[in-house]
Amino acid sequence: MKRFLVFLFAVAFAGQAGAQTTFTVNGLKYAVTDGNNVLVGNNNAIRKGSRAPKGALEIPSTVKKGSTNYIVTGICGLAFFCCKDLTSVTIPNSVTIIGGQAFFCCSSLTSVTIGNSVTEIGSRAFWGCCSLTSITIPNSVTIIGGQAFFCCSSLTSVTIGNSVTEIGSTAFEGCSSLTSVTIPNSVTSIGDYAFEGCSSLTSVTIPDSVTSIGEGVFVGCSSLTSVTIGNSVTEIGSTAFEGCSSLTSVTIPNSVTSIGDYAFEGCSSLTSVTIPNSVTTIYRGAFEGCSSLTSIRYEGSSEPTYQSTSFTYVDKTIPVYVPADYGSNSWCGFTNLIKGHD
Repeated sequence: MKRFLVFLFAVAFAGQAGAQTTFTVNGLKYAVTDGNNVLVGNNNAIRKGSRAPKGALEIPSTVKKGSTNYIVTGICGLAFFCCKDLTSVTIPNSVTIIGGQAFFCCSSLTSVTIGNSVTEIGSRAFWGCCSLTSITIPNSVTIIGGQAFFCCSSLTSVTIGNSVTEIGSTAFEGCSSLTSVTIPNSVTSIGDYAFEGCSSLTSVTIPDSVTSIGEGVFVGCSSLTSVTIGNSVTEIGSTAFEGCSSLTSVTIPNSVTSIGDYAFEGCSSLTSVTIPNSVTTIYRGAFEGCSSLTSIRYEGSSEPTYQSTSFTYVDKTIPVYVPADYGSNSWCGFTNLIKGHD
């Protein structure tokens, strides 16, 4: 196992640094990429030895070797892999990229300051940093990689800068203490399972810039009571809100055309739902187990395509309010249609 981890580090360092000149200053290893630019990576971290960084680490913006001053522009993948005694990190403004798994499983890390030139936080960059309590992602960042903050179970708040366009798959999965997150208007894509298991999250606003809500994005967010879905979302993915047992109401915007498999399954506190006329398809199990539904409001003039399981375990006698010009006497198997709602 030890040899395998060393191999992974060597591959990451060689891949990002082009296997060029390396040197060590004050216990940190640097690799020259081009000109006077270097990446930082700790060559002792994988060994978990006494020379691995401990306590507070301030990564320098420049480092001198011989007569040359180098600019630190990036952090290698696996750079501080499993540095379990690292408690805080300050990343300077010179750094533009935080590599994949850079701080993987730094379980004592409580504080991270990210410089305002970082554009990308790599996949699994802070995976398993279970002592991290809050994070501010600067405006310079455009991509939050998949599993970037996976299982940061002490993380209570996240501020996402207004240049982020992509939140990767499972980026915040398992952040069970996360109570609030603000998704800025710059975000266009939220990856599958991005907030799965964020069981303390109480409300979320999905901005108008987002066009699709991926599969399982908020699955298991059992404290979620309020959701605002932006007016550009065209698809609510499979299991997107599955198991959101505290969700009481949801308004689906007129941009949505389909509601995916089991999208709201198990939303047992959901009492009302408004479905716009833009929805043409409601897939299997979409509202299965929404046993507290007391009414449905449908704004279309004709019945959407649905499956027999779309509303399993929902009382089919509850009122369904439809427009006066609704062209049928049935709606998805429900028997109590009320035409002419406002």
